[in-house]
Amino acid sequence: MALNENSLRLRRDYVKTTGLIIAVIVVFIVVCLLLYFAFLNMGQLKTVDFIWVDHHPTSSSPYVHLEGTVVNLGSSGAHSVQLVTTIYDSGRTLLKTEITDLDDIPTGASKKVSLDIQYSGKVDDCQVTLKWKPFGG
Repeated sequence: MALNENSLRLRRDYVKTTGLIIAVIVVFIVVCLLLYFAFLNMGQLKTVDFIWVDHHPTSSSPYVHLEGTVVNLGSSGAHSVQLVTTIYDSGRTLLKTEITDLDDIPTGASKKVSLDIQYSGKVDDCQVTLKWKPFGG
C-alpha cells in the first residue's frame, strides 16, 4: 500500500509542477505579445538629412548651425518630442549638450529643425538623438 500511495503522491506532484510550468509559459507568452503590440503602436521617429556647420564669427561666440527633419514613421503620435544635440571636440570631450523641445509629431508628420547652438572650445563632431513619450504618456 505504501508504494501505491507514494506513486500517487509523485503523480500529483508531477501534475502540479507541470501545470505550474505551463501557466508560467502562458503568462510569459501573453506578456511578450502585449509588449510586441504595444511597441507596434508607438511613434517611431527618425532624423533625416541632419547637417551641422561650425561658425566662428569675429564679433560673438562660436556656434554650430544645425538643420534637418524629424519624421514620425510609426503608427501613432509621438508626444513631447525632444531633440538632444551633443557637441564634442577632437578628443571626444563633451563641449555642450542642448535639448530642444519639438512638441508633438503626429503619425506620418515631419518637423523641420533649424538651430544655432553656442558653445566654447573647438568642435569636431555634432550628434543628434531623439527622446519622446509614446501613447501620449
